[in-house]
Amino acid sequence: MTIHTSLSAISERVIPMADKKKNSLESDKEETIEEVLSRFKEHAENSGISVKPVAAKGYVLYKDERYSQKTFFEAVEEGDAETVFECLKRGRDPNMRRVGYGDTALHIAASRNARNIIRVLAKEETTDFMALDSKGRSASQIAYMFGGNPALSRYLRLKAEHQKGLT
Repeated sequence: MTIHTSLSAISERVIPMADKKKNSLESDKEETIEEVLSRFKEHAENSGISVKPVAAKGYVLYKDERYSQKTFFEAVEEGDAETVFECLKRGRDPNMRRVGYGDTALHIAASRNARNIIRVLAKEETTDFMALDSKGRSASQIAYMFGGNPALSRYLRLKAEHQKGLT
């Protein structure tokens, strides 16, 4: 998705925000358009939106689909560890649930015996090894039932027990 916008169009939306901020208790310092645009660009880029200057006439904004939620789950399904790593690095939640299924990336990787994806997820300290899918199954159970890998199932169970503080 590409959105073209001019500096004047951004200015029309930004100036009222700068005026409101000037009158608020947060700050008594007036921001210039350049400062507001800088904050806008920083926020957009942190949200996966690329902002490119266009010949001093404005900016081109486009959503970077390479790291979207859909792409994240597709990368997990395909065993693309590099893309999964990049998505996580850019703030994608490893415990996010897939709409319609209720499973996490760990469940998907376990069902596909995708050890390379599980390694990436295991290095992410926020990965929840105790998460259950919409049918109440853990990644460990999925690895055993659908991944056909009892060793991986045991590894995931031990990681979950460690997270619980049982080991």
